Amino acid sequence: MLRGRGTVSARQLLDVKEVLFGSDEVTRAITYLLVDFEDVAEVEAGEDEVRAIAERDRRAGVVNPGMIIAVVALKDLHYGLSRMWEIMLESAPMETQVFRSRPEAEAWIVSKLGATGA
Repeated sequence: MLRGRGTVSARQLLDVKEVLFGSDEVTRAITYLLVDFEDVAEVEAGEDEVRAIAERDRRAGVVNPGMIIAVVALKDLHYGLSRMWEIMLESAPMETQVFRSRPEAEAWIVSKLGATGA
């Protein structure tokens, strides 16, 4: 789980994802990722930064097309930015979805894992 707190910048998200998806071997081992913005007060990202994050995730999805990414975003702005990211990844090989609560996201992940037999 990636959990943000306080103010989160696009640069911070990209840096974390560069480490997380740093090697193809590690990326292939990721079954699912839960990104939790529940405790985030502010997200410093515009459309270009969201596009860069989506592109980084798309590259990870090419390496691991079975990966599942769920995002929890309570605040309207965070939800909107997350939905923009999700739309940018519609044609990506992995599955993504944005939720308003962690229990919803966790239930979706469990249902997806059950469907794939993982």
